[in-house]
Amino acid sequence: SFQKSGSTPSTFPCEEKYRKELVERVNKGLSDTPTAFTSSPHLVLLRKDFYDSDILPPLCKLAALWIINEQVPLTSTTDGDEIRGIEKQVEVIAAYLYLPGKWSSKRHALGPVGKIQHDLDKVVADIEGILPNMEGNGAIYGVMNLARQWVRTVLPHCISKRHRVEYGLIKSPDILRWKRLNGDKEKMRSDEDPLDCYEFSAPVGRRFLAVPFTGKDVPSSAAEFSSPEVLVGMSILAYWYDGMREADVSKMISRLKE
Repeated sequence: SFQKSGSTPSTFPCEEKYRKELVERVNKGLSDTPTAFTSSPHLVLLRKDFYDSDILPPLCKLAALWIINEQVPLTSTTDGDEIRGIEKQVEVIAAYLYLPGKWSSKRHALGPVGKIQHDLDKVVADIEGILPNMEGNGAIYGVMNLARQWVRTVLPHCISKRHRVEYGLIKSPDILRWKRLNGDKEKMRSDEDPLDCYEFSAPVGRRFLAVPFTGKDVPSSAAEFSSPEVLVGMSILAYWYDGMREADVSKMISRLKE
């Protein structure tokens, strides 16, 4: 549920409607022929065209609702209908997130770029007509551009990858295997976690975040994700599927005791 830090959960009536719409679209993708999603070993996107046509619209509405709740003070509606007012605000911001390209105050010549610019200009005018406090607010437009990048590019890329086949967290057995392959015969204490030893030589990004895999249960011995957005997305999914490692829990408890 959408909520600000330290606040009570959002009570937007339309939130549940958008969530149900998203679930229905995913189920449709699982049953369509050819299938757009597979549920084995987990939900994996197979068809980007289905994502763009069916999954992206409800995702844009949910992202717009988050932006409104977190970034934009709600404006009162002239007819006093709060539900319809919120949905109208969601509609115009979702339209901005759905369109390709990035809005700029600079004008472009005619052609594909010019057409996109024209469409974005119209959407921006609609947004600032309904939400006057948005006009000239570069910070909010920055958040909107980041949200658009996530729902249009980063998220479909991340959910099209298979966990523990193309990405995942480094685990203790992986480190022990690398030690054997490198001819390291040094024995470890029975109470010693290989992850604790690995931390002294590995970059922070490889210790606590997802890394690329070269095969089933075979993490790359050196590679890292170059895009910060993809790295965050893959790490969230990796912890979602794997949970916290024993070494992570131990460190968390130690920090809490400090």
